[in-house]
Amino acid sequence: MAPTLRKLPPSESLVTWLTNSSEQSSTTTPSGSPQPSSASSLQSPLPHAPSSSDHRRKTLKEATITKMPEVEEIADLYLHRPLAGYLVWLLVRLPFRITPTQITWTSLITGVIGSLFIYGGFSTGVNVPVPSFAQPFLSAYLPVLASALPNDLVPQFVHPVAVARDTLNFPPSLCFLVAALFVLMTCVIDCADGQYARATGTGSFIGRISDGVVDMLNIMALSLSFISGMALRYGTWGFVCAAASCMCMQQHALVYDKMKNAFVLHLRSEPELAVKTEDVLEMYKKAKSERRVYDTLILGFACYYVDTAYMNVIPSEDPEKRMAFRNANSLSMRMAAYLGIGTGNAIWYTSLALAAFIPSAPWLLIIMNCVVLVILNIAVRLRTKHTLPNHCQLNFWNQEAPPMRGFFLLAVGYYIYLRYMGYFD
Repeated sequence: MAPTLRKLPPSESLVTWLTNSSEQSSTTTPSGSPQPSSASSLQSPLPHAPSSSDHRRKTLKEATITKMPEVEEIADLYLHRPLAGYLVWLLVRLPFRITPTQITWTSLITGVIGSLFIYGGFSTGVNVPVPSFAQPFLSAYLPVLASALPNDLVPQFVHPVAVARDTLNFPPSLCFLVAALFVLMTCVIDCADGQYARATGTGSFIGRISDGVVDMLNIMALSLSFISGMALRYGTWGFVCAAASCMCMQQHALVYDKMKNAFVLHLRSEPELAVKTEDVLEMYKKAKSERRVYDTLILGFACYYVDTAYMNVIPSEDPEKRMAFRNANSLSMRMAAYLGIGTGNAIWYTSLALAAFIPSAPWLLIIMNCVVLVILNIAVRLRTKHTLPNHCQLNFWNQEAPPMRGFFLLAVGYYIYLRYMGYFD
């Protein structure tokens, strides 16, 4: 049976909610006490969907209640998670079993496809091979559809779609729209894995870290295509501005993760749900000794992430102190929520969709990441300087600068490669 999740009623006091709340990734023992998930839970079979349709609907609805209001990103709350709820509703009705991790890695596929179309938008378009069974249908109906659309009602980007004998040709402007659609799909699937795990009771620590790894890989794929495209269209300055934008986006997402974990774990009544670095190291050594390759790779990343993103915070036992912590940091957490990966991806697909009509729209992404969100990032740091405990301070030089230095070195190497390939001639 899936664990019971509930929303905080308006009449319920904060102290009561703090005492009764539980972490997303926990499971429930037969006695009813919450226990933290372990790596072994990833291997457990997926339970069948609830037999009662009313209970199933209730479980799926409650599965979308994932975070406290302060840590929820606006784009996730009002767009990505509601759409993901419909996807989860379909997934639990499949005649075969899938795992949340499989959903997580599906988002990487859509992210990579979106990245290819981003580059196609900056270059000469994208030619997609058409399977032989689909060629007659596309050749017959797609040109008819394009020609039937009147010029005064339909933007020009629709008409250049052409079908060769074995290739579907997407012009650059249409590539931006397709890329925006795939980036949106990536966001929805990224939300669906957690909701599916809660609806079916199959969440695990490995799954949580896998989600972070896939998010990082998607950022890298999108960044690579965006930087390449800006370098192709605008030369050296386009490369520099795009690289700075992607570097800032990575840093903003890390700040949000650190704030979210520090905020949530300080307000939990179960100290055992906090993840300790030494426990992750033990899990990593065990997975390595048992030759579980996937778990070894994910836990190797987790050894770095747990310490950097403050997943090892031990909350206070006193509900009143936790309530005081929430009051002191609530506004800062709401501000930091605009720095998260969900907001960053929303800026991605909005800029890409506008680029189909306005050639200079990609600069919107750069302005948002390098100016607007940087100002917000600094404001969050100033507000939390005296409200967060010393071990949870947003320490740029010790914890955030190393990955940014690595990104900078990669960008320099990539610039040398592009110059060698003649991008700036």
